Amino acid sequence: MVKNITNLLKKTESNLIGNLIVKGSVVLGIKIAGISGLLVKDVKLSNKIQSEISKKAGAGGFISTDELPHYGITAGEKIAIEKEFSCSKKDVVVFVAAEKSKAEKAVELISEIMKNQKIPKKTVKTKVKKSVKKPSKTKKKIKKKK
Repeated sequence: MVKNITNLLKKTESNLIGNLIVKGSVVLGIKIAGISGLLVKDVKLSNKIQSEISKKAGAGGFISTDELPHYGITAGEKIAIEKEFSCSKKDVVVFVAAEKSKAEKAVELISEIMKNQKIPKKTVKTKVKKSVKKPSKTKKKIKKKK
């Protein structure tokens, strides 16, 4: 669900976000469940999202809570954003600051891309192999000189 989080960032120290809000932009975000860390680790995916929202929505970019605190956005603001979206540790909020129609289109594109994205699941081993003790190698005796 898309939420307007402009009020959470009205007093931000982030010049990037603050200047956009002063000029009339809004900050819209969306929670994406279960991908914490993915957008930071998968640069190719992040670049794809960036390119799409820039071309198709005209928005300058996006920020994910995985990147915070950064860009002048404080740890407290990150916590407030995650609380607003009822995030677990595995969830991430992706948000865009732009003119309302651009921000809406950008968040919609992000949602579409992430729905079509195959999220790598951690592989869980079902069987644990017992460690096999290897026979010790014969140690060479070193003659000591007297």
